[in-house]
Amino acid sequence: MQRRFTKRLPGMSHLKYTARQTSLGLETLELRRWHLDLVLTYKILFGKLDTDCMDMFTVRSQSIARGHQWKLSANHCRVDARKHFICERVVAVWNSLPILADNLKSIASFRTLLKSCGTNISDFLYIL
Repeated sequence: MQRRFTKRLPGMSHLKYTARQTSLGLETLELRRWHLDLVLTYKILFGKLDTDCMDMFTVRSQSIARGHQWKLSANHCRVDARKHFICERVVAVWNSLPILADNLKSIASFRTLLKSCGTNISDFLYIL
């Protein structure tokens, strides 16, 4: 939908989709989905939604030498369908975020962290 819409804008029909995105300052749909997944993960982990965190995620309880203390651990999946649930697909990206305690005070500060990471989140996708 975004691809078709940006092509109809005046002066944009001859450009490729990625060039249209950069000239209009748009993020890719994949990157926007990852941002929303990470914000949803934040809301679940810190009690902003009325769901039990333990039902969806396993927070590592061991002391961690690197990174932040809110690292998640992935569960073993026998079925491929389970690998695409949010509680499985977001673990590697969440664990690689440079999270500080200041970034977790509010949803707005967490979103600021995600904006500062920018397209670096798409670099984490190749981990998967």
